[in-house]
Amino acid sequence: MKFIKNLFKWKTGKINSSLPAPVIKPCRTMMMLEPRIMFDGAAAETTADAVTDSDPLMQDTAVIDQDAAKLAQAAADVVPPAAEPQRNEIVFIENNVADYQQLENGVKPGTEVYVLDAGQDGLAQMAQILAGRSGIDAIHIVSHGSDGAVLFGATFLSSENLQQYSGELAVIGGALTQNGDILLYGCDVGAGASGAAFVSELASATGADVAASSGPTGSAALGGDWRLETQTGVVESSIALTDAETADYGYLLFTENYNTDPGLGAFPSSFTLNGFTYAFSGGDGGSFAWDSSLGVGGTGAVTPFSNSTNTNTTETITITYASGAFSFTSIQVKSQSAAWTFTGKLSGSTAGTDTTSAAAGFQSVSFGSPTIIDTLVITAVNFDSSTDAFDDFITTVPPVNTVPGAQTMLEDTTLTFSSGNGNAITVSDQDSTSLSVTSGSGGLTLAGTGGLSFTTGDGSADETMTFSGTITDINTALDGLQYTPIANAFGSGYSTLTIAAGDGSSTDTDTVTINVTGVNDAPTLTATAANPTFTEGGAAVTLFSGSAISTVENGQTITSLTLTVSNVASTDVLSIDGSDITLTDLATVASTATNAMTVNVSVTGGTATVTITKAAGISRTLAQTLVNGVSYRNSGDDPTASGATRVATLTQIKDSGGTANGGVDSTTLSVASTVTLTPINDAPTLTATASNPTFTEGGSAATLFSSAAVSAVESADNIEQLVLTVSNVTDGAAEILSIDGSSVALTHGNSVTTASNSMTAGVSLSGNTATVTLSKAGGITAAQAQTLVNALTYSNSGDDPTAANRVVTLTSIKDTGGASNGGVDSTSLSVASTVTVTAVNDTPTLTATAFNPTFTEGGAVVTLFSGAAVSAVESADNIEQLVLTVSNVTDGAAEILSIDGSSVALTHGNSVTTASNSMTAGVSLSGNTATVTLSKAGGITRSSGADAGQRTGL
Repeated sequence: MKFIKNLFKWKTGKINSSLPAPVIKPCRTMMMLEPRIMFDGAAAETTADAVTDSDPLMQDTAVIDQDAAKLAQAAADVVPPAAEPQRNEIVFIENNVADYQQLENGVKPGTEVYVLDAGQDGLAQMAQILAGRSGIDAIHIVSHGSDGAVLFGATFLSSENLQQYSGELAVIGGALTQNGDILLYGCDVGAGASGAAFVSELASATGADVAASSGPTGSAALGGDWRLETQTGVVESSIALTDAETADYGYLLFTENYNTDPGLGAFPSSFTLNGFTYAFSGGDGGSFAWDSSLGVGGTGAVTPFSNSTNTNTTETITITYASGAFSFTSIQVKSQSAAWTFTGKLSGSTAGTDTTSAAAGFQSVSFGSPTIIDTLVITAVNFDSSTDAFDDFITTVPPVNTVPGAQTMLEDTTLTFSSGNGNAITVSDQDSTSLSVTSGSGGLTLAGTGGLSFTTGDGSADETMTFSGTITDINTALDGLQYTPIANAFGSGYSTLTIAAGDGSSTDTDTVTINVTGVNDAPTLTATAANPTFTEGGAAVTLFSGSAISTVENGQTITSLTLTVSNVASTDVLSIDGSDITLTDLATVASTATNAMTVNVSVTGGTATVTITKAAGISRTLAQTLVNGVSYRNSGDDPTASGATRVATLTQIKDSGGTANGGVDSTTLSVASTVTLTPINDAPTLTATASNPTFTEGGSAATLFSSAAVSAVESADNIEQLVLTVSNVTDGAAEILSIDGSSVALTHGNSVTTASNSMTAGVSLSGNTATVTLSKAGGITAAQAQTLVNALTYSNSGDDPTAANRVVTLTSIKDTGGASNGGVDSTSLSVASTVTVTAVNDTPTLTATAFNPTFTEGGAVVTLFSGAAVSAVESADNIEQLVLTVSNVTDGAAEILSIDGSSVALTHGNSVTTASNSMTAGVSLSGNTATVTLSKAGGITRSSGADAGQRTGL
């Protein structure tokens, strides 16, 4: 029988103060329950006066009258001020119903409630209570039942024995109003043809409208319902129990009615049905058979029979349950051939007994109330299959869990309980069952939820779930049950699965220990990229902040960190864990200052990979500090030579947990911090070796410098200007510098575009110092500038160069880097090369026009030459000698030349000092040719010498 959780209409019972006292056992008393009455089968005290009547079946009418008066007053007090007529209803509950107290509390206030002693005749108890009563609108009976039968305590009422209880039924019916109802809350009472017939016959016997259930009655969560499908007449009453009070009532009782052949066609001496084993033993042995109509109400039943030898000895039927103990309520027995004795045993000890008489009809066997036993022993002398049978075996069997032994699984995996894995969890029970599964720690997910109703959880990722359903649906859901521990948790005995199955009457609780083997989880690292800007020459910049590192498992350390830096140059430096390391291939720090870590660098394709390791590792806190402290700087003068940025990327972290059992000890990262480099222009540099050459007049140009070394420092910069000076420039355009493939005369304002690099060479002259400025927008490379400096030459194209030294000085150099951010784009120089100028005496020159005169004897002297032009070339030189010859000198002293104001006879050996310039004029005669040599130490100027070109001959 199954019970529902539904609302009943409000009713208030009225008690007839003149009703006769019910017949009850000793110590059974009427008990006031709010405005309700309980017929207490086990009460030791009451709220009314104690009954002391010596008649065990009678009770002082005065006491009942007093109680009835109190109840009537109480009922009147609670009658709601409703307009509809007040109904008068009574509820009878048998105390062999599981947790009947809950049902009793579920009856709405104002309704009479009586609890019947299941060990006595329930019909008699009801008739005694109702005798003399009238005006009752409905009687509700909560008890066990089966097809076409209902259990009233020790009385099992069916169509077969209705006539036997006609008197009690008449009393019960007489208490009802003309349209009174009887509602039977018992499983299957109205089922089938026998149920319909029983309901109809009961209606005739009582004159009531009768309703009964044709199926399982009880908790909807366990497959029951509270619909009373089989009815006769017009039933006006509704369910008598409140939903609020019965919401937690979940009990189901099993009744074996044998309406289907359990497979006894071969007449076995034992058989098993729904977990119960029935075994025949003793005497001459016997067997079991099934009869389709010998049971209660003409339904199916099992018939035992002795073998043909019939020794008239005691024979025994033993009924046991596969899983051990069960709760025995009652069994219906037809023992026409002989009296049967029933003994219930629990662990070998007698828990209850009952005996039937040899009678034709069915008798109800029970031990007074549901009794826990593990064996029901039935004995008789010679069972007879033609007259003997048993039916409606009412028990409550505990559900039985089958669970595997302790399970071992790996951390962060899922354990599946299934038949395929050999570790299935199953539940067996005769009834629908409620199951609670608790993980203790972690989530549980069923293989499916079809047919299940949940009161806790929903079957997915639940730590605790409670659900109900048929055994088939429950076991289907359990076959594939998955358990997932909390992430990263592990340990021996980490969790205990608790499986508690209950069918409403009993519970089986089992546990499964789950050991979770730790599997190393990959460490984690997050950090915020600082993306800093590094200014050339400035302080190191921090790359990361806010790092968060975890080994996941406690007790582990960080053993390795790896990062990369792109576009590295040999001047890039990282500060790691208190120590600096230059990012060059194979660079290493054996032990860092803070945590004694080892740092190694490898460079491939412009990317440096930096590995930071320590065998014992460091704590996550120290590792966080390390990451937050990594900084970058560039120690060079041209940090952007390899690129304007550096990308420092944390690429891997590793912990000490190892990789056993599939563990993961490292994590690939991609936490990148971009360093933007801001260069500051460095002053260009120029060094060179001064040649300090000598320039010889008429010689080759003199090279001024060698081994020039020019740098703009920054690779992207060029040389846009070079300035030099030349001292002692006095020879005008004759003084020339060869610059960048072009000759540049050192004259003020001169400007030349050079042949090689199209530079502009501008000359300014201040005093005797020439300043030459070489410039070009965009500049020339440092290498081109070096070539230019090494090729600088000096020359003097004059025949009379000034003998003073020329000092050629490189005075400044300028690059294209500019001066922003404090940059310096020029450098003052003082690289001087002194040119010694050596003049070479040039051959003096003399030109004149010959007159070719005619001398007439006795006439005036004749001029020999005119337009004479004499030059010593060098301005500082004089003419110290002039030689001339006269041919055909035959007249001796008569032949005279007028030289420098003096007459010189052309006689051999003649010597004259001239009047004008005091030159010596010496004559030598050879043959007819006279050679005249004019000379003077220190010479005479060229202008003086010009006069010497005018000669007078005799």
